[in-house]
Amino acid sequence: MRRTGAQGIYHKGTLALAFGTCVDLDAPPGDAQWGETSDANTGGADFCSESPGFAGLNGATIVPVSSGTDTTCQNATGWFRQNAYQNLNLNLGSFVCVHTNVGRYSLLRVDHIDSTNSSITFAVKTFKKSGD
Repeated sequence: MRRTGAQGIYHKGTLALAFGTCVDLDAPPGDAQWGETSDANTGGADFCSESPGFAGLNGATIVPVSSGTDTTCQNATGWFRQNAYQNLNLNLGSFVCVHTNVGRYSLLRVDHIDSTNSSITFAVKTFKKSGD
């Protein structure tokens, strides 16, 4: 299914996601809490980890992809259903797309995996949507 296009970068940065935590990828670019993890009960959470399982929550969806261009997510197919953890078995350099709960796309690239505490560090780009 083709979705609306990306229209520039809304926010980008590094995100360390520990086992059992979630993050709001739509937090405003100037928000000091951007990239801070929380539990799944936080209303704005989009993306959660139970590594190797991941889920899109609160209306967000996820899909693993094979490349990382700025249009990869908007053209991706095979999105997983909401609120269901999927084993992604990510490796260094793997990509995941998140269609956030307010309609933005985020492209996440695995930059580091810490198997001792089941945390993964991602390089994240969240793209603007119409109206941003």
